[in-house]
Amino acid sequence: MNRRQITYRHLSDIIKRDIVSGNWMPSEKLPPARELAQQYEVNENTVKRALTTLEKEGLIDSKRTTGKYVTGNEILVSSIREREARKLAGDFVKKLDNIGIRPDELAMIFKNPEIPYLE
Repeated sequence: MNRRQITYRHLSDIIKRDIVSGNWMPSEKLPPARELAQQYEVNENTVKRALTTLEKEGLIDSKRTTGKYVTGNEILVSSIREREARKLAGDFVKKLDNIGIRPDELAMIFKNPEIPYLE
């Protein structure tokens, strides 16, 4: 990642993806901001701002003396995961629509993924 190109919003999306995909488990302690900054190759302030955003969303809990943790609220994580999946699916369907793939054609592609689709 390029240090100048990543924003705190982009980083919060990356960390959110890591949480909802299970890379970080519920109630797992997150590494310190300095370590995350090195991992993602960004400024430490960018990490802190991204974590604050995720804390406001409820995905991260902050404990004053011990650090930051992934929320233990598995229902919240699951609902955010589903929302993100729906958003990605919607974007995917729009892109297919842009190249003329109709929903019935998409269904055929998914029913027979190993067979090249010819109209």
